[in-house]
Amino acid sequence: MTLHAFEEMEDDALDIYDIEHVIVNGKIVDKQREPLTGELKYRFKGQTLSNGIAETVVKFGFNGKAVIITVFKTRQVKL
Repeated sequence: MTLHAFEEMEDDALDIYDIEHVIVNGKIVDKQREPLTGELKYRFKGQTLSNGIAETVVKFGFNGKAVIITVFKTRQVKL
């Protein structure tokens, strides 16, 4: 998890379990390729453990592990 993602998570009163839940149980709603590096980024949207809606942007690092770039709550009530 990047420092930016961690700070955004705290600002939106989310915790790592909320983010994990969004990634595992949510949907990929967007996929983008970085123009300079060619890396793919995926935007997930799903429910948090407290039934809110959040999104997270994830890419896969050079070691193959997921890197959470940012997270945020959305104002939308349902998926």
